[in-house]
Amino acid sequence: MSWWMWALVFLLILAGGGWWIWTRIRVTLASFRGLSAQLRATQALIARLEDAAGANISAPEPPRLAVFTRPDDAYRERIAIRETLRQERRAKLEKRLPPWARS
Repeated sequence: MSWWMWALVFLLILAGGGWWIWTRIRVTLASFRGLSAQLRATQALIARLEDAAGANISAPEPPRLAVFTRPDDAYRERIAIRETLRQERRAKLEKRLPPWARS
């Protein structure tokens, strides 16, 4: 083969490699553009959710100290909480029971 054939083969190899690299770059850029568009949409959604959450949040109720609660009120509250917990446990247990054993 003469020198110009080798030069032509070398140029074809360079052109093929350049084309392959260019297609990889284009695919990478397209995925990057898609990712950045998704990030912008997510940021906008988060901003809207934060605005909505900020509008609905009120100041938390300060905790009541047991020292300042009347004993009979504390007792009634304790009984009510125990009954609520008992009912919740009963409901959970009833879900796990077979149908014939449920009341």
